[in-house]
Amino acid sequence: MIEQRGYPLSFSCPDPRAFALHKLWLSRHCDRDAVIQSRDAKQARVVAELIGARLPHLRYDCDDLRALPLSLRQLTAELNASNETGEPNLTPNW
Repeated sequence: MIEQRGYPLSFSCPDPRAFALHKLWLSRHCDRDAVIQSRDAKQARVVAELIGARLPHLRYDCDDLRALPLSLRQLTAELNASNETGEPNLTPNW
């Protein structure tokens, strides 16, 4: 993107893998509202599917994610398994 003066716009965003792992981790907390837990799990799966479909170069088994807590990194196998179930369902159900 280009800003008003013609210079490149700088912005930062979280690594989508870290986002998906964090959302999946949050969905496992019993102290969260059930609706929010469900939404967190769905968001994690959709982002993981997007990564698999559109950003396949972003892998969960690389050194980039070593800074994340072990409790999050241990969930990578589950997100990888959801990517290998076939064609991604990226269409919202609304």
